Amino acid sequence: MNNPIELSNNKVFAKNIHTNLINLLANEIDHSLWVSFVETAIKHLPQLDDKSGGRIPISIIENSFVGELGFTSWGEYLQTDTKKGGLGWTLTGWKRYKESYNLVCENSWLKELNLSVEQIRGLKKEYKKDWPIDANDHAIKRAEKSKSKEQAKVLAKEKAKEDKALLLEQIKQLSKFDEVKKDLADAKQKLVYQAKLYQQIGEQKQEIKSMNEVHEKEIKALNKELRILKKLSARHPIIKLLHWIKSLFGF
Repeated sequence: MNNPIELSNNKVFAKNIHTNLINLLANEIDHSLWVSFVETAIKHLPQLDDKSGGRIPISIIENSFVGELGFTSWGEYLQTDTKKGGLGWTLTGWKRYKESYNLVCENSWLKELNLSVEQIRGLKKEYKKDWPIDANDHAIKRAEKSKSKEQAKVLAKEKAKEDKALLLEQIKQLSKFDEVKKDLADAKQKLVYQAKLYQQIGEQKQEIKSMNEVHEKEIKALNKELRILKKLSARHPIIKLLHWIKSLFGF
């Protein structure tokens, strides 16, 4: 029966190897890390260094970090998306790495120059008839020149990425500025509407005030006419007769 603690440790160990391989594979700045990637893979799954290139038996896979991660073959692990625990790579990419690694092993001095896969393949093509090659001045200068060219490409690529990121940030800021301008325009329209509304209310209040003043004048005039009528009616003979009858009969 397997020890649960041992199984847990194996799982952690496998995850650590996976994380290391992912980091080596994802590094786009230092193109020499591909050698470390291949060596790490072979260290923990030595059968990958088999020159025959045959399929690794399932029994070996099951007892390796690949099996601990839940995969049944190196190819499956290699090609499975990183979100599902794989390397998210290709068999073609691995073969190029492995072939270039074998070339470096045939010419150990090349490893010290930290060349990329493409540079190694370029040297192999150039010195095809004389391979493996000695560490002669011409070969070293050719390799270093190729390395400088690729480094310049990498730097240019990084600079382009930085410029793109800066441009996207500027576009983002401009978008925010446009949003602020729109908000200001909306606020201005609201203020204009409110100002017109206040103006209309003021005009209506003034109109009501003017109408009240006219009504007050009309009421005053009517009251004045009413007082005059009262005085005139009090002097009229018929009114006087009515007052005498009223006093005579006591009502």
